Amino acid sequence: MLPGRPRSRPPGRGDPTGRNALRRLAGRIAARISREGQHRAAARKVAVARWLAANDVPAVRPISELEQAVDAGGRAITFWQELPSHRPGIITDLAHLLRRQHTLPVPTDIDLGHLDPFVRLAERIQEAGLDPEARAWLVNRLDLLRGAWVDLPAGMSDAVIHGDAWPGNVAVLDDGTALLLDFECTSVGPPEWEVTSTAVSRGTFGELAEADYRALCRAYGDADVQCWSRYPVLPDARELSLVCFALQSACQHPHAGQ
Repeated sequence: MLPGRPRSRPPGRGDPTGRNALRRLAGRIAARISREGQHRAAARKVAVARWLAANDVPAVRPISELEQAVDAGGRAITFWQELPSHRPGIITDLAHLLRRQHTLPVPTDIDLGHLDPFVRLAERIQEAGLDPEARAWLVNRLDLLRGAWVDLPAGMSDAVIHGDAWPGNVAVLDDGTALLLDFECTSVGPPEWEVTSTAVSRGTFGELAEADYRALCRAYGDADVQCWSRYPVLPDARELSLVCFALQSACQHPHAGQ
């Protein structure tokens, strides 16, 4: 399998139509072809991967000898080391990698931007084919959560966050090494955002068993994320984001789930 997303994804994760194309090249090289107009994002992904390598965080590696974010008809092509034989990660693999990443100082030479959990949500709500009552409820919910986000209580210091942290973005090699994948959503923000999203998978989608949730808490630092001061706001924001993404996908690709 090439570095990137595995075939199966839990509900609410990623784009069912695929945001990028992957091609296997000679020399165990994987070429990742972005959507149009994503050159800055492609270059940022390479920069994040190089930063992780410099800090000894196991992750998929870009090919250093090749030019990156090469323009091809408006799309950016990046080149990566093809992954050897591997399996998808499990929740504890993810927690250990996130804990290592979150302890690193925020780099000053990469324009990561700050996490905005509400980016494009208003547009997605307006563009969805909703009845007025449902649209008004979502708009009001968005306004309430924006205010709550501004007034987040004190918590963990901002760090570089992965942005799409789930076990499918971890590959475990045959020797047991776990690698972090896919830095499309990486930014600076509250580390609680990532661990909370996994808790949402348990509470909202029912995808995570209680034992796995407890294993996540232990692996990340012996703390129940539901007891963190910011937890009541973060899962609500995450759930609204997932709802709006689902609305957009349903409108743009009505047959994607068939």
